Amino acid sequence: MQIYKDLEALAYRVKGVLEYITTEEGCKTSLVLPMLTLLGYEVFNPKQVLPEFTADVGIKRGEKVDYAIMANGKPKMLIECKSVKDSLDGNAVSQLFRYYSTTEAKFAVLTNGLVYKFYTDIDIPNRMDLEPFFEFNLLGFTLEDAEFLNRFRKGSLVGEMKLLQRDSRKRRLLQIIKSEIKSVLAGSGYLAEKIKKDLETTKLCSASFKEITALISAVALDESINCLENNLTVESLQPRVLRIIENILGKPRMDNLVTKLTGSSVYLDTDLGVPFIRVFSNNLDLRFSLLGSASSISIRVLEDLALHADIITDAYKEAVTQPRD
Repeated sequence: MQIYKDLEALAYRVKGVLEYITTEEGCKTSLVLPMLTLLGYEVFNPKQVLPEFTADVGIKRGEKVDYAIMANGKPKMLIECKSVKDSLDGNAVSQLFRYYSTTEAKFAVLTNGLVYKFYTDIDIPNRMDLEPFFEFNLLGFTLEDAEFLNRFRKGSLVGEMKLLQRDSRKRRLLQIIKSEIKSVLAGSGYLAEKIKKDLETTKLCSASFKEITALISAVALDESINCLENNLTVESLQPRVLRIIENILGKPRMDNLVTKLTGSSVYLDTDLGVPFIRVFSNNLDLRFSLLGSASSISIRVLEDLALHADIITDAYKEAVTQPRD
């Protein structure tokens, strides 16, 4: 994915100069503007990126937001910048909250140049949520993070606004679900208390709260691993592999491929029987190999196949030009 490679290159450059970026202005020029450029914006064109955008609040006049992403003469997204060492909560969120309510913008970003927190108005229309629906960390991001950040590229805040708002709501819902799951996995809160109460009339009533909490954490981890392993069976992998490979190669090329399954592997061969790609899992270990090679490449999650799109495409081209043995 090109966006992933571009972000990796930016992160590498930033690491080399980070010690010299000590002010808010340094954050803007060395971190935020390069990020906006990466997303396709002409940062010195005020029709696209307007610095010092006025957002008068109540009786306060002359309040300025660092940048406003503009389209058709209207602000679509506000960007408030802080120094690299500044906190991105508390007063900073309150400040952005005030700005948001005075403009037509539907998105707002709070950043220190490394972490970008995205906000919108999911809870109450036209009032910025106090919790971000998306957080991007330049020094620690996944492919999925990169792909979602790319949704805010130049033009998306006009042509894809409704879809972007819908997907933002979905991300917020996922955050809430993840938070609840983490609470359960940590064995904290109501779950341990409920179990302790349920045991009051049994012979297990002597079990301590500490013991129950420790057991919850251990069991939750085991069950989580079991769920993950069940999701990595070849039957579960097959449709996901096909979908990802189709995204890489394009639908027409899939007509030349034939799928077969074994106990641990999903194979895609050409219709002439030439090996193309094998994706296989051993419990939580995911790997893939190309062109029947004995060597393989480890991937963290199945979607990381997209990070290897170039070599997968080259392997396909080679496979379809080889005659059947």
